[in-house]
Amino acid sequence: MYETLNKFIESNQKEVAVQAASLTILPAWYPLFAKSLYQRTHILESKFPGDLSHSTFFSKSRNYYRGISANLTMQPLFPIAEWLLTMLLKKTEQINQRDPILAEKFAAGFITGSTTALVANPYEVTVISSQKYSEPPHKSFMRILRSSGVSGFYTGILPMAIRNGTFLSGLFVTTPELKKRLDPIIPGRGTAHHVASTVVGAAIPATIFTGVAIPFDVAAVMRQSDPNKEKFNTTFHALQKAYAKHGIAAFKAGALLRLCACVIEMTGFNLLNDGYNHILSNTPKP
Repeated sequence: MYETLNKFIESNQKEVAVQAASLTILPAWYPLFAKSLYQRTHILESKFPGDLSHSTFFSKSRNYYRGISANLTMQPLFPIAEWLLTMLLKKTEQINQRDPILAEKFAAGFITGSTTALVANPYEVTVISSQKYSEPPHKSFMRILRSSGVSGFYTGILPMAIRNGTFLSGLFVTTPELKKRLDPIIPGRGTAHHVASTVVGAAIPATIFTGVAIPFDVAAVMRQSDPNKEKFNTTFHALQKAYAKHGIAAFKAGALLRLCACVIEMTGFNLLNDGYNHILSNTPKP
């Protein structure tokens, strides 16, 4: 059994490292993500963007982690996305008879990330419902299925696809590419140099992602909070109501928390992914 496991890890090292990295960093960014989700869900109920004085939801510490068990079922998306991106880049290389240029890498990353919305959107709809009713995710899943059917899990999928496409492109493409360019610029050597270039390389795309994806993220979360389509008919309708309530400031709701979560996830993921790859590469073979 040990030999079989060892062979599997050896032949799927990149995917195993990606999965291990995403699982390890999950508890660090999830509470920030959960609260940003709640803030954006409650835009119309808040006195000002991000204000949760009308709610006592986060007075219970466990609610910062509500839905994290459901997130565990999402974790295979990371190695699958890594594999799909690799396949797209190989196909691009075969068609063009050359290494993919940066724009092609970005495009492949965006396409890969967009496809994850097929699974990620139902997950976020379920988590938002779990927060709303303070119940386990599996109960929320069945609640949505009974009241809205399968289509209820896909409200907001278009802005979600754009958001995820931008995020995965930043995580798998922009961060490593930036790190390559920063390595000779940032002074120092060894572990400190590696950490510094990775942190800067991840923080820049995380900040850009958060800024660019804000309207799509806000629209996606607002629509995901309404699987029965009782409040919002379209993405534009959701944004219109948010703007009518708070003006352009509506986009501040959850933005800082999402930025912090994104920086932690991108930085931690890339550092851990490198670390796990190094460990697996140097593990003695039987």
